[in-house]
Amino acid sequence: TFAFHPEPPPPALLEAIEQGQTLTIDPNGLLLEAARRLDESEQSASVTETWGSSVRIRRGFLAGSLSGVGLAAVLQTLQAERLSGTLSISGDEGEQQLYFKRGEAFLFRRDDTDAESLREFLGESWEEKVVFARHSGATGCVHEDDLPEVEVEALKEAFFDTLFWHDAQFEFLLDALPEDFEEPEGATRIALHSSRFLLQVVGRLQEWDELSREVGGEQAVYRFATPAAKLEAVQTFGPPELLTLIDGRISLGELARRTGLEILEVARVVRDLRTINLIARV
Repeated sequence: TFAFHPEPPPPALLEAIEQGQTLTIDPNGLLLEAARRLDESEQSASVTETWGSSVRIRRGFLAGSLSGVGLAAVLQTLQAERLSGTLSISGDEGEQQLYFKRGEAFLFRRDDTDAESLREFLGESWEEKVVFARHSGATGCVHEDDLPEVEVEALKEAFFDTLFWHDAQFEFLLDALPEDFEEPEGATRIALHSSRFLLQVVGRLQEWDELSREVGGEQAVYRFATPAAKLEAVQTFGPPELLTLIDGRISLGELARRTGLEILEVARVVRDLRTINLIARV
């Protein structure tokens, strides 16, 4: 058994720290090393429970529930430890992958199978941008700085959606990258600003924390003050597919699932309508 006591360390320890007589250990590195030793000490391939009860970790493998750990913590670990591999996030809503090379994040699309997705994300001129990058010696790699900001943000949105997937699970496979990742032929590797990407993830989570306190979280239920208020909202606010479902019985989380909207967008609309007294919490 173990216990953690959130109180000031004893004077003797403080004195040792001041005199440089202690060893500082990176917590992420300690976590991975502990998992490695546990894996080596067990003859079976059974998964060891660690990092709380939300993560399963063994050599070359990290998996668990995002509801228990959080995507920001996972990304921070991969970046801080400069790990390479494939991060997969799955839930009822679908599955997304993000690739890492020495801690740097990449999106990877095969042009032959994902042409429509790239065209949708990067605009009609995406082929010209990719060809230009290849001719400039990038061998199929485009940096997010080479693309218009609005298109890059649209590209990231698909991954940001996973932050709020219901009961989402993650899995990271160490050193597991597509065979053509290093020299993509018929594929496009999009390099992201990893630190900026992490900050955007944290920003989304902070916004949700604030909105959740304002509107009551995913389980909150709202109704329109009057039929006239509902009509006014549908005519002047969007999206209508969300507003028509607000009936005093459906929770915000269920509204997001039924409409396919991100819970952040649902919460923003509800907050704005509540501010002008068109809706009220049940």
